[in-house]
Amino acid sequence: MRGRSRSVADLDACASGPGVTAIYILAGGEWVSYILAAPDFVNARFRALFADGVPVAMPLVVKSDEPPGVGAERN
Repeated sequence: MRGRSRSVADLDACASGPGVTAIYILAGGEWVSYILAAPDFVNARFRALFADGVPVAMPLVVKSDEPPGVGAERN
C-alpha cells in the first residue's frame, strides 16, 4: 500500500475498507504504527509525524485480518 498524500483521517477511511487493522511507516529509522479503531493516544505519534498528511508514494506496511488477496481490489 502506498500513501497518496492524504490526511491521516483519509488514510484511516481508505484502510478500513479492505480490512486493514494496522499501518506501519518507517520514519527516521524507527517503525511508527497507526492502529485502526484504537484510542487517539495510541496513534498520537503517528498523527504528530503526519499532521500535514502522508507524503505521496510513502511506502506503508499494513496488517490485515483478511486472507491474502481479499479486499485488495477495493483500494
